[in-house]
Amino acid sequence: MRKKTILAVCTFLLCGLFAVSQDNTPHHYIDDILAEIHQNIGKWWTIEELAATWGVSVSKLRRDFLEKTDMLPKNYIETLKMKKAAESYLPEYTVIQTANKLGYKDPYHFSRRFKKIVGYAPSQIRDMVHGSRERKDS
Repeated sequence: MRKKTILAVCTFLLCGLFAVSQDNTPHHYIDDILAEIHQNIGKWWTIEELAATWGVSVSKLRRDFLEKTDMLPKNYIETLKMKKAAESYLPEYTVIQTANKLGYKDPYHFSRRFKKIVGYAPSQIRDMVHGSRERKDS
């Protein structure tokens, strides 16, 4: 029960951060950027790299991205990584493996950021998932 509660809280907190606007603004390139970010979850994109790739200025990209997602690109990317970690990676991989898959060079840095964004340490999520599996197997 505790595992489900914490995972539900994590999902609620993180899903609320991904309320992408459904407006019909002419910023269709933002949808392409979002797709690229989601497909390459382990890559650390810089705002300059994204702007150059899509041929817009940094300030325009920042403004359009914020309008579409209610987040700045850096915050969106990091929050997406934490969502992916909580939902997919931590239940199956170690914290070190999860950090590596998400492009973090330092697992300790990943753990600190995860706790700050999600509210729980990655090890707590893993312990809950694996603890519940052990109880089921017993």
